[in-house]
Amino acid sequence: MSKTIPISKGLKIKWKGPFDMGELYKTIKYWLDFNGYGDEKKTFREEKYVERIKGGAKQVEIKWRGEKKVSEYFSYVIEITYFIIGLKKTKITKDGKEYETDKADLELRLSASLITDNKNKFKDKELLQQFYDKYIIQDRIEGKKIELYQKIYSLHDEIKGFLELHKY
Repeated sequence: MSKTIPISKGLKIKWKGPFDMGELYKTIKYWLDFNGYGDEKKTFREEKYVERIKGGAKQVEIKWRGEKKVSEYFSYVIEITYFIIGLKKTKITKDGKEYETDKADLELRLSASLITDNKNKFKDKELLQQFYDKYIIQDRIEGKKIELYQKIYSLHDEIKGFLELHKY
């Protein structure tokens, strides 16, 4: 029976001010594609997209889920939730040039989970699976947890780097 082990739940990035929403969206999607989580035919899906217009600004909520099969027994899942308030176009001046970009309050929530028995080989053998996980492959499970932890922080750093690089 598949079991989900949360690795990181409370990872957040908050940003207030100008940034290019389209480029941020592309950057995160590219990272997911490059790291094997972004195959839209198999493992990636946009679970939620809600857009509301209030005044001259938008409120947007997006939830993405990417899964990567790393072995016959393990899968990694990364979930990204965007909360964007007050999204609107704005003009900024940088190095004497005027640019059009977006401006908003942005919060990104990142979470990662390790899935064991991704093919349900232990479907009705829960006791056997517990024994297998605890005594036979415990070291591999710990290694996969560390690897996924490093991946989610790599994505976190990529997003923070993007926002800092595009700071006006």
